[in-house]
Amino acid sequence: MKTLQLTTVFLAMALSALAAPCTTPTTFGDLQSLGSTGCQDQDKIYNNFDGTLPAGTVIDIESVLGLVDTHLISIGSLPIGVYTLEYLITIDPLTADYEDRNITQVSLGFDSAGAPGNSASKQIWVGGQLLDTLFSSGGIDLSIPFSAKSVSIMETITVTNSTYQSTTNAFTQEVSAIPEPGTYAMIGFGLLGLVLSRRRFASRS
Repeated sequence: MKTLQLTTVFLAMALSALAAPCTTPTTFGDLQSLGSTGCQDQDKIYNNFDGTLPAGTVIDIESVLGLVDTHLISIGSLPIGVYTLEYLITIDPLTADYEDRNITQVSLGFDSAGAPGNSASKQIWVGGQLLDTLFSSGGIDLSIPFSAKSVSIMETITVTNSTYQSTTNAFTQEVSAIPEPGTYAMIGFGLLGLVLSRRRFASRS
């Protein structure tokens, strides 16, 4: 396990020197073409994008910074079908306070305009082990709390009707002081609710 952790750190250090800034919005095809180099937003490196999403699928990568940082990956509208998405998110080891930064929780939000039939599920892998599986068909599902520098995601999105609007993945990260677990939950729900509401409003405009 120690060897795996060291290998991950050294690999991330090499990639951080190569990763270009993430542009947003971008497309799945553009992210997939970046391969293992990926792109960087704030202190996060996003790479190894793979799956069966249409190449033109719009993906937003955003950050909300504060005492607890939240990093968001949102997948835009999709035609009817079943799609997969895989990617890796890693804290840049060249960040000045790298040792004090850890991803501590992952959430899955799903916007289907309140209509049934569409859903998303997500596997969260840490250190080569399956940590948790999330599911949403219109609400927000939170992972168990954990602490890691790197997280691998394997996601499946099922679209059965035209009410699907977006899927939002949020990664909560401690930066300095460590809030109580309830604080993580409130922040996660609040931020995801804001994002989903904004996207629903935009889709109706």
